[in-house]
Amino acid sequence: MIKIIYTLIFILSVHLSNLHAQNEQLFVEYDFSFIHYVGDYQVNSLTNHNSSLQTIVRNFNLQTAPGVVENITEKRFIYKDLQNQRLYYNEELVDKIVNESLPTMKWSLTGVNKDILGYQCNEARSTWRGRDYIAYFTTELPFKTAPWKFHGLPGVMLEINSTDEKIKIEATELKLGQNLGEIKNIFKDEKTISWH
Repeated sequence: MIKIIYTLIFILSVHLSNLHAQNEQLFVEYDFSFIHYVGDYQVNSLTNHNSSLQTIVRNFNLQTAPGVVENITEKRFIYKDLQNQRLYYNEELVDKIVNESLPTMKWSLTGVNKDILGYQCNEARSTWRGRDYIAYFTTELPFKTAPWKFHGLPGVMLEINSTDEKIKIEATELKLGQNLGEIKNIFKDEKTISWH
């Protein structure tokens, strides 16, 4: 009888542990600068083990009339379906919703390490869509995620820089917790086009 009780307690504790892990989320805030775009960018990424929803906030000044400058805030979104390896986002260049496979990025580990926000990170390098990148990622968090369209490293990317110094993405804040926000494909019912 005692053996049965211990077995039931063990099964229940494993089940509760799995439920706890499924509700666990990671929030990362990144500063994002791209030399070709005007304004200050911030990427807020909310991730669970199945998907990621990122909000890209752009603040810039726009002259709307002679002597009148308005501060404008724009928001765009990126949704990553990690289970089905799909990427959805509103592409501002064509004003359409793009649906494509998560990028296949071939990363090479360099053996270089760096501390970011108190996490030990490994350096990796990749070439993607004509640009060379250096990324720092940590495996100390139980997630696999990255900002913007980046993908493919076994951990959380906390910094990404292009070697031509035109793109720079740096994590500035990180939170782990349960139910930090809703993660859903906001483009689910939208008409989409492919990247090509």
